[in-house]
Amino acid sequence: MTSVQYDIEVFESILNHTVNFLEANRSETSDWLTYIRAFGAETLNSLRNKHQPQAKVRFTYDELWEFFHVAKYKSLPTEVVDAKRIIKRYDDTFRGTIEKLSEDYTKYLLENGCSFKLNIASIKGGGAGNKTKYYFRLEPLIDNKSPEVNVRLGSSVDLIEYRLVEMPNLRWYASWLSKIELTGWRRWLYVSIPIFLLLEAYFAFVAFVHLKDFALGFFGTLVFIVNFVVFLPFSAYFSLTNSRVAEAPIWLLPLSVRCAQLVSVPIEDLKSKSRKIELRVYQAECPICGAEVDVVKGKGEFKNRLIGQCYEAGNEHIFSFDHVTKKGVPLRSNGYYRVHKLSKSEKAD
Repeated sequence: MTSVQYDIEVFESILNHTVNFLEANRSETSDWLTYIRAFGAETLNSLRNKHQPQAKVRFTYDELWEFFHVAKYKSLPTEVVDAKRIIKRYDDTFRGTIEKLSEDYTKYLLENGCSFKLNIASIKGGGAGNKTKYYFRLEPLIDNKSPEVNVRLGSSVDLIEYRLVEMPNLRWYASWLSKIELTGWRRWLYVSIPIFLLLEAYFAFVAFVHLKDFALGFFGTLVFIVNFVVFLPFSAYFSLTNSRVAEAPIWLLPLSVRCAQLVSVPIEDLKSKSRKIELRVYQAECPICGAEVDVVKGKGEFKNRLIGQCYEAGNEHIFSFDHVTKKGVPLRSNGYYRVHKLSKSEKAD
């Protein structure tokens, strides 16, 4: 996982805290603050609703000027302006304000449980016609840089932290499955389909055993098998009633995504206990080798759970996965690290 990737939910929290801090420290509403809000809103919209990967959430001066104009005037810009000069002034004002209030800003974020601060970065376009693009970047509040140290046998790796790095767009035939709100008729349909399959199986059994009607029983069994085969590819969605998180079916995913997770979460803006199902990609950085850690379905001793598996050393570097806290611990007691006491055989060696 590259350092550019951040947790989408963490980014949203830090963006909101940053805007709140700036609003509290400004005597009047400023255009550059409206610009920061619009910039942040479009970034989240691209990640959550347009399902773009973070590497593609980059905007030119003209795009940023359009976002600002819509946010302030509720309409698209019609006049020709020097967007580069205006947006550059807003960026410089934002950076200058953050730098001027750096001590208070850091203290405010720490008090609100944040570990990162907000900054604006850019990627220069190469060649004629390729414009420079701008994006938000999260930077650590405390500089934890230290010389790289290889993990040796016997050292301890206690914790791994996952990040929600992407909410990918599905293939064209299944795009509607990337986000489903279980409200109204959708909720009842979601609950009734498994019940309907159980009833079909029951009536087919009754027709065979009690009614001795083999034709009816055969027809009922055939209908059940057909419906079950249709239902089976979507079984991961229905498993969320108990587990709240499941591995997304591979047939749903675009080729650019190795693996993804289906997560059932509450709908925050509704007073009812309704939920929604979202397609998400959680990843972490392996503390042993630095490679990406993917969340996959566990096998063998880790069956019936999702685990974090290192992309480079998947048999040895494996971790637990908690989608609520977004944390995990090593699942191996031997190999390149130890988190448990040595066994008698290990002591003998």
